[in-house]
Amino acid sequence: MEKIWRVLLTITFLFIMALSSVKAQEQPNIIQTAPPPGFDDLLQPQSTLVDVYVDGAFIGGYTATYTQDYVEFENPVALTNKIEDAVDKTALERMLGARLETNSDKVCLHQDQTDCGFIATDGLAIIFDELSYRVDLFIGKRFRKEHIIEKISYLPLPDAPFSSIHGLSLYAGGSSGDPTNYTFGLNSVYALRNSRLFNSLGYGRGQGLTLNTLAFQYETRKMLYEVGSFGSTALGRTFIAEPTLVGGKGDDHTQLPN
Repeated sequence: MEKIWRVLLTITFLFIMALSSVKAQEQPNIIQTAPPPGFDDLLQPQSTLVDVYVDGAFIGGYTATYTQDYVEFENPVALTNKIEDAVDKTALERMLGARLETNSDKVCLHQDQTDCGFIATDGLAIIFDELSYRVDLFIGKRFRKEHIIEKISYLPLPDAPFSSIHGLSLYAGGSSGDPTNYTFGLNSVYALRNSRLFNSLGYGRGQGLTLNTLAFQYETRKMLYEVGSFGSTALGRTFIAEPTLVGGKGDDHTQLPN
């Protein structure tokens, strides 16, 4: 009896599998090319505020209409006026008022990608990143002023007024049954244009008030001059007396590596 039930169950299972296979073959493969119900607006032009960049620098947010294929700015005049080095603003305004190809395939997807983020053009081109609503503008050389890049080896002479900065420190230590040793420090820098004065005062147990450093610096484009009195350890961060060094030095900036 048990064998009969096993045979019947096997036949039933095979019949169900065969019927399912026939139904699957009867159903046609449906390829949907239209958006699903309720999502028709996704393929329609959308208006939003986009961030516009030129040479990687943010120049402002502007309203634009976009699709998968193009971007069209609502106010090309305002955008053109924001590009300060434009030569032919009339022509540039006309190009910015047209429907511009998105070039979304040029969006950089990861940091190591090299074939992205730039378009060489004689006219005007953009890269539109729909995920971040960012538009990068690429403008041909003939529509922009020529910039002469000057290599500056030195910073300009400071024009700030008198300034100073100060730092306080306290170092202490000891053990049971012994007196506590401590050192209190005041480190200051006073500056006026290209001149600086450094001083470091300390007060410690058994040492009293000490002047650890008093130095004057004067800096030019080529040389740094320094003269003064220096403690043999940095800023007097010790609990014992230290010798004082008096002298001066000059550092040649032109010998520094580029």
